[in-house]
Amino acid sequence: MGLIKCVDCNKEISQRAVSCPNCGAPVNPLTNIQDTVSLDSQEAASQNLDGDLRAQTEFFPRSWEKIEIYEELGSYIKSSLNVDVGKVSLTNRRIVFCGEIGAYMKLAAFGALTFLQKPKAPKIHFQVLLADILSIQIGKHGFSKVFVVTDKLNKTYKFQVRDYSKWERVLSSYGVEVQS
Repeated sequence: MGLIKCVDCNKEISQRAVSCPNCGAPVNPLTNIQDTVSLDSQEAASQNLDGDLRAQTEFFPRSWEKIEIYEELGSYIKSSLNVDVGKVSLTNRRIVFCGEIGAYMKLAAFGALTFLQKPKAPKIHFQVLLADILSIQIGKHGFSKVFVVTDKLNKTYKFQVRDYSKWERVLSSYGVEVQS
């Protein structure tokens, strides 16, 4: 049995490992193991990947994710009066919104000391796995367009982006159709 290096932490691990015992990163993305495992194993591997993504509180794109749209300026509409400004990303597995209000608040409170701190990964305000999306519709917030995403738990997320046609095109390529 051969050893390979983990793509995330560079530790040596078995080439037969499903995930790295050191950092938990998947060793074989689904696209590379489809011919060698049963459908049940593929489903279990997919659930492990999804569980890894759901557990994130800070946005670190995983090595096995394909980034389609990265940190586009957008807004998360929590209510008619509560809107967070931040960055929206789309990968082949999920939509992620990371707000930036925390950085602005730190700057106001601590001034220049904020810039001396080690930068951290953006905090996830919401994320929706593409596999969990029931529907995406174009809605309105005031005079602006918004995406209205409903997931399998009937939770709704509303967010704005700059280029809706690009988002619709990429989502469609993954089988997620936007309803007008």
